[in-house]
Amino acid sequence: MKYFFTFLLFFSVFISKGQSGNYIDSTSTWYEFFGASDGINIYKDNNRYFIEGDTTISGTVYYKLYWDKLDSIFDAFTDTFLLVNFYQHVYQGGLREDSLKRFYLYYPGQSSESLLFDFNLNVGSALPNMISNYGCVNPPYVIQSIDTMYLGSTIVKHYNLPPSIFNKSLYEGIGASGGFIWQGSLCTMFESGACLIAYKKGSDSLFINNCGQAITALAETSKEEEVKIYPNPTHDEIRVQISPEAFNAYRVIDDKGVEQLRGEIDAIGLTIISLRELKSGHYTITLKNLSGRESTRKIVKM
Repeated sequence: MKYFFTFLLFFSVFISKGQSGNYIDSTSTWYEFFGASDGINIYKDNNRYFIEGDTTISGTVYYKLYWDKLDSIFDAFTDTFLLVNFYQHVYQGGLREDSLKRFYLYYPGQSSESLLFDFNLNVGSALPNMISNYGCVNPPYVIQSIDTMYLGSTIVKHYNLPPSIFNKSLYEGIGASGGFIWQGSLCTMFESGACLIAYKKGSDSLFINNCGQAITALAETSKEEEVKIYPNPTHDEIRVQISPEAFNAYRVIDDKGVEQLRGEIDAIGLTIISLRELKSGHYTITLKNLSGRESTRKIVKM
C-alpha cells in the first residue's frame, strides 16, 4: 500500500509538469482576425483558438490547442465575395506555461518546443527571441511603457512597444495584439501576424479594439504633449492632464461604440471627468483638437 501511494504521488507530480503557471486553463479562448492579399484575391480569416484536453510530449504535459477557421475570399479588384472555406477543430500543437510567466508551443512535427511568449518584462526590457516577434529582434524592441487592463477582476499588464505605423503590443498572460501563434505577431509591420480581437477565460472577457492601436502609446505626440489619465481603473472619476494646446475636446465611448460623454478640455490642462453615471466596464476616451487630430486611450470603470 505504501508503494501504491508513492506511485500516485509520483504520478501526480509527473503529470503536472509544464502546467505550473496560472494564466491558462481549459476555458482559455483567443479570437483573432487576419487579412491578406496576393494581388488577385483578398483573404479575410476569423480564427478561434481553444483548448481541448491534454497531451504528454517527452514527459511534459501540454494543453492541446486547436483552432476553428473561417476563410472568406474576395476578389481583390472588385471586393466581390467569391467563396468561404471552413476549417474545424484543427490541431495546432501543445501549449504550456511555466512558473516563470512563459508560454511554450510544441508545433506538430517539431522535435522540441518553442518559446511563444515571455511576460517577465518591465519598462526598458528588450523582447527576448520569441516566436511572437520572429524577425523583429535586430535590434530587439524595448518596452516603452506599461499600463493595466482588467480581465474580470484580474489585473492584466499591457506592455507598449515603440509606436509605428501599425502599433503592436503585448498583454500579460494572453498574448500579442498581432495574434496568438502567428510568427511575427509582435512585429510592427503590416504583413506580420493577425489581430487579436478578444480573449475569454471562464466568464470573463477582454475585448481589444483596432488590433491594439487604440490602447498603445501615442505615436504622434511629443513629450510636452504627453497625455496622462489617472486613476485608471477608477470608481468614479478620471483626471486628464495634458498641454492645453494639444487637445480641446473629448468623447467617452463604450465597448459597443455608443457615445456616453463629451466635453471640452479645460484651458489649464487638467480636466476632471465624472464617470459616476456609467456602468462598470471598458471605455474609450478620444481626445481631439481643432485641426482634427485625435488620440485615443482605454479606460476602465470599476
